[in-house]
Amino acid sequence: ISGDTFFGDGSNLTNITTTINTGNVLWVDNIFGDNGTALVDRQDKPWSSIATALSNATTNDTIMVRPGEYVEPDFTLIPGTSLISQGGAKVTFISASTNTGNFITVSGSSYMEGFTIYTPTDDSASLYFNDSTAGIVTSINDVHFKGVSSVSPPLGKGLLMDSGLASNGKIIYRELRYGGGNLNILSEINGGIFALDGMHVPGGGTINKSIQMNGGRGQLINVNVGNPSCDTALSVSGTPSNTPTVVGFGFNIFNVPTGIEITSNYYDVEIQNGRLEAGVDNILISSGLTGSNGKLDITSFAM
Repeated sequence: ISGDTFFGDGSNLTNITTTINTGNVLWVDNIFGDNGTALVDRQDKPWSSIATALSNATTNDTIMVRPGEYVEPDFTLIPGTSLISQGGAKVTFISASTNTGNFITVSGSSYMEGFTIYTPTDDSASLYFNDSTAGIVTSINDVHFKGVSSVSPPLGKGLLMDSGLASNGKIIYRELRYGGGNLNILSEINGGIFALDGMHVPGGGTINKSIQMNGGRGQLINVNVGNPSCDTALSVSGTPSNTPTVVGFGFNIFNVPTGIEITSNYYDVEIQNGRLEAGVDNILISSGLTGSNGKLDITSFAM
């Protein structure tokens, strides 16, 4: 974008030139795509693999994925790129070709929207975030997790934000949804900032925990958990060196056996406005805790 800047009388002040790099678009189509002939910015020349398209992308590029079921090797979201489905999470599925170990690694500030991802069959995660670079903000929108574990209790996690994250490394997550099947934990937070707007956990399979806060900070809005086979909606457990903080607004927790679970002396939980009608325990605090380093503040809740 370039042009002249003028005074009100029409006299020229200066010439300003601004360059905006919007990046390229790489299309992916698992039916009509071909990794050998694909070209950047050509809808008629798509890749067949998400991972291969990402390996050809650079900062500011968008990988646009058409509806289908994609079986992929482990891959990393390249910093500054966007991975977007054309049809949304109900028609665009990703699973791992080797379904053990962490699957999709979040690296740097990136964006992901509109997928259903199958969880691993071991106790690893579909989405793994552990970048120690300060100030990273990654946005995820309408990405669902579906469990495939057949063991009891089930294994596999949806999102894992690990303890190596910078304290201000953040995921902004809109519309995190459980898509059925059996899994261990839908979202486990060990570090960083988890800014969540909208979680939905309907029935469909077995989950041990919807949110497990072991550290970091959870900023949680509009959390809806109503799966009677979900053992605990929110579980909080910290250490002296990593005390989790949870601030929340608008919780709707019902039918689950346990609503909120506290399992350590180190926590700071402050949530307002909601409904808490668990099947067995609305709030469960493990026996033997002193409470000397914990804070639990629940305001304006129907129980």
